[in-house]
Amino acid sequence: MTKQSARTSSVPFLLYLLGIIIGPFIAGCLLLIILVLLIFYYRRKREECFSYFGLQMGKCPCFTELIFFAFFLSFLASEKQQLQDTGTGQSQSEAQRPENQAKNRYRNVLPYDHARVQLTFRPTDPSSDYINASYMPGYEKEKEFIAAQGPLPGTLCDFWRLIWEQKITTLVMLTNCIENGQRKSERYWPLDYTPCTYGDITVSVVTETILPDWTIRDFSIKRVTNLSDLVHLIRHYHYTSWPDHGVPHVTSTILHFRDIVREHIEQHKNSGPALIHCSAGVGRTGTFIALDSLLRQACVQGEIGVFSFVQRLRMNRPLMIQTESQYVFLHQCLLDGIRPAPLKNWDKMEDSAVYENTLALQGYEVSHV
Repeated sequence: MTKQSARTSSVPFLLYLLGIIIGPFIAGCLLLIILVLLIFYYRRKREECFSYFGLQMGKCPCFTELIFFAFFLSFLASEKQQLQDTGTGQSQSEAQRPENQAKNRYRNVLPYDHARVQLTFRPTDPSSDYINASYMPGYEKEKEFIAAQGPLPGTLCDFWRLIWEQKITTLVMLTNCIENGQRKSERYWPLDYTPCTYGDITVSVVTETILPDWTIRDFSIKRVTNLSDLVHLIRHYHYTSWPDHGVPHVTSTILHFRDIVREHIEQHKNSGPALIHCSAGVGRTGTFIALDSLLRQACVQGEIGVFSFVQRLRMNRPLMIQTESQYVFLHQCLLDGIRPAPLKNWDKMEDSAVYENTLALQGYEVSHV
């Protein structure tokens, strides 16, 4: 064999040896990268679990609980994704009319024609029957609630027309007027006990009780054009601790808030729908409506259908329960509402908040029978 042929034949052998050496090295690097990614994923899910379930860092559940939470969150994220297109494609022609566009707070939150609440038509104003509000199903009735956006400066009169015409006695507000420096809802009630007139409706504040997480007001309203002394009374429940696009830090306060709202609704069953609004009338509003309806279903039937009920909501109004965190929070509220967990160290602050609200509320109930 010549020297040239020997060198030629040795090249594949050297490549073979090089492959034996480099191959395991590359495989090891890939395994290391995968391991790092898994650790990162685990830590992120761990933080999400603490964030979603209100646990303090340092008071960690066991590893199997965290794994369960991680799979639980992934499952809910998958469900939420399946809801994305529910209801889309339905007609929104009334909301899209040029004369009505200024009445919408957000361009992507428009009521569907079939579910929109129509105000009394006024011949002098072709767009007088439009307001960004939708009838919503509850546990008992298809029009148990009205979901609405927070009023704009130009829709304050329409908002009070809605309340008067629909005979509403329960009004729930789930947003602050200003959040993070942005206007989320126009203030639609008087600053003090001096009556204000919106269009042809005069609104008076009868009582106001400020609690740690919500405020309760009683309004009386009457029509200026009405020759009779007919006065309509409304209870205004204003929850002030729910961040926009987010969720409250604990479930107990919103569960307690829901209970007192439900009690008032039950006391006024012959009235119109309960009016629920936040800023857009979809995220916090949808979560609250679903929470109330599903807790009632659990109480009566002993079972709940979260996914199917949210589908029903989204068939009536787009984007109901807007974010994944709100969808997860709804489930956690239902778990805590149906089967309250025993008090643990990380629940003490939460329990204290409920206690403060309860004491204040007892004083309110005694003085406002």
